[in-house]
Amino acid sequence: MTKVILPNKGQFTKPLFVFLGKSLQNGLHSDVAVKEIKIPIPGGYIAGKLWGNDQQQPILALHGWQDNCGVWDPLAAMLCDKKPLLAIDLPGHGLSSWQPPGAYQDTWDVVQYLIELKNYFKWDKLSILGHSLGSVGGLRYAGLYPKNVEFFIAVENLVYEDLDIDFVLKYLPKELEKYQMCQHLHNKDPPEGTMEDLTYKLYTAMNKSVDKQNMHYLTQRAIKPSNRDLTKFCYTRDIRLKCMSMKPSNKEFLERLFSRISCPLLYIKAANSSYKLSDEHCLRVREILEKNNPNYESHTVEGSHHVHVNNPERLAPIIIDFFRKHKIH
Repeated sequence: MTKVILPNKGQFTKPLFVFLGKSLQNGLHSDVAVKEIKIPIPGGYIAGKLWGNDQQQPILALHGWQDNCGVWDPLAAMLCDKKPLLAIDLPGHGLSSWQPPGAYQDTWDVVQYLIELKNYFKWDKLSILGHSLGSVGGLRYAGLYPKNVEFFIAVENLVYEDLDIDFVLKYLPKELEKYQMCQHLHNKDPPEGTMEDLTYKLYTAMNKSVDKQNMHYLTQRAIKPSNRDLTKFCYTRDIRLKCMSMKPSNKEFLERLFSRISCPLLYIKAANSSYKLSDEHCLRVREILEKNNPNYESHTVEGSHHVHVNNPERLAPIIIDFFRKHKIH
């Protein structure tokens, strides 16, 4: 049953701009309206962009750690005439609210946000497109609620590499102390700089995974004018995201979890990514999905960890063929 994506009274939506897509490889192009939206959640809201038909349930697109929904702009323009796409800023990222003071950022938070969104829109099932943190969280949701997912598309990550216990014991105490320090900086004014300086720092912090000419897809939501000095800029993300969650995972639990997934599942890996994901645990998860899910398929394309930003034309044909194969419309 088709559900309307926008809240009934439209109080959390407003037109933002019209994206006029260029002709791209394989004849893919798009001329579509894009709406900026806000979805109320306890303590704040989730911001995002809706690409395409607002009278049809969209694909829910989840970005990676310290990214924002702008990373989906290039790919969304190629897909939204096939299926509308709602790209969100996860809380603490982009234009969404931050978690309250004292909260601890955890990779399992994504599952909670998916539960919140499904209940808010009263969707029967979710259709998920995820990258990195978004992929990991989306796959966990699909394992916990296998009947609640229509299909799942993962770019780059399915799970994280298994952390060596000695590594965790060495670095976790430092990370916890760093996180406590960030808690006390939570309400402080963020560091300021020029747009050029902040963009370059973001570019290098991402290991130059996004090409320089494509950084504007992130910076439009990652950087804002300073409240103190309008000639300066600052980052929008919650400073607590600088601290990584290093809780060791129970591999047996995760493997059992992923063996429950039966929805159509497409995995696209970037060949030149800094995340090799070739340790025993990552390979084991791929084996489990392939063995237990007849609707699982995987592809490798040339590109960096942010291949969906730099080279969306390499992903779009694969995804469109996946739609066609599983009669997704």
